[in-house]
Amino acid sequence: MADKEAVRLAERIIRGAFGDLVANVAHVLLNRGRLSMPEICHYTKLKQRSAQGVIIVLIQHNLAWHSEVAQGDTYVEFFEINLKECLMRLRWGRILALTADEFGDDAMRIVGLILSRGKMRLPDIIRAMGVEDMTEKGHREARRVQLSRLVYDLLTTSHIVPTTAKLHQAPFDEMLQRRRAAEKAFGGTASARQLAEIRAKVMEDIRSHRQAEQDPETAIVRAQKRKSNGVTESSNKKHKGGEYADQVDPAAFLRINYEKYDIKLRNKLVEGAVVAKWNRPAGYVIKAMLKATGDSHTFMKQTLSGTVSAHGLLPFMTEDEKDSLAYGLGAKNPAKRERMGELLAAYAALLSGDDDGNMVKNDSVFLEKDQGTGRASGTLYRIMFERTCGMMKRHLLEQVVEQNWGPRAKRIVRVVMHGGKMSEQSVSLS
Repeated sequence: MADKEAVRLAERIIRGAFGDLVANVAHVLLNRGRLSMPEICHYTKLKQRSAQGVIIVLIQHNLAWHSEVAQGDTYVEFFEINLKECLMRLRWGRILALTADEFGDDAMRIVGLILSRGKMRLPDIIRAMGVEDMTEKGHREARRVQLSRLVYDLLTTSHIVPTTAKLHQAPFDEMLQRRRAAEKAFGGTASARQLAEIRAKVMEDIRSHRQAEQDPETAIVRAQKRKSNGVTESSNKKHKGGEYADQVDPAAFLRINYEKYDIKLRNKLVEGAVVAKWNRPAGYVIKAMLKATGDSHTFMKQTLSGTVSAHGLLPFMTEDEKDSLAYGLGAKNPAKRERMGELLAAYAALLSGDDDGNMVKNDSVFLEKDQGTGRASGTLYRIMFERTCGMMKRHLLEQVVEQNWGPRAKRIVRVVMHGGKMSEQSVSLS
């Protein structure tokens, strides 16, 4: 259950974006939970047609879920607010900035259109970008190809994903239905451990199913290349002029993939934490590791990244970043290219806490060694996302305490967090 502050914030966000009528329905759903259409009309004093229009707006903008629940011989449709999706609207500015930095201003405008309209198809995006208003046919077609290519790039990199009607169904009801079916199919009386395994498997199945629904491949029309024997085969090559042979399906509805942008923001926070703890060159090293292991960053709840060796980071660093590595370790001149692997290994040892030889790792550790790798493959490292995020939360708490109650209060909080439950005498002696 969401806390009251989050509910109030979500209501203000919806009121500012859609007005009082939509906000009144959202207020009822946020405070009373999921409701059927007659119940929504009863609490909001709206006619059914008006309430249905509001629900359509909320679903179009991915702010509401719906589900059908069996009640006797009939099915009753319920609606509820997607609170997380609503609060994600606060990050729109950062999402647009990240898109502009990576893909340019046109991509930022495309993402802005999809954000403001909930979900869009490729022809609607091209029309909203003003292509149809261009008078000269040659420029209009060139602009259409350019925008189609941008949408294709955003889709294949998972910044936008296809969406289907099934993704608007409430995941909680789907989880309950699958869990009951799995427990019924199990037969007999299941132990607590077996029930936990069933529930974990059901949640993993739901996550995999929803990821399959959002697979970019489902929204791409593969071009067919005709061979000499008349048989066609799919091709992902480009035609002359740079136009992609594979195109975005014009019938597919596209929406923003918030999780992709969440991962980008998390990576920037991790890089900033390393810079704050050590120095800028160490931040370049962790940035290269994040790029090298980017394919393994598929969802936010990952506690560890993929593995990468220190010597494999050079292709992911610019020349200026490579030149700064020696300065970060106290040198006065840039290192030669032959010593780059040695410098990267030194930074990896520093970030993993192996530079001092202590068995007990302190709060400055960001990496861990992969114990399953042999000497032939070299030492592989992982980024510890969960530990790094916990470290940043503790530092934020210490800063808030110090700002409000001074450095002594900060020291007390740090002692209690390190020692767990402590008496007043134990705190005073620490």
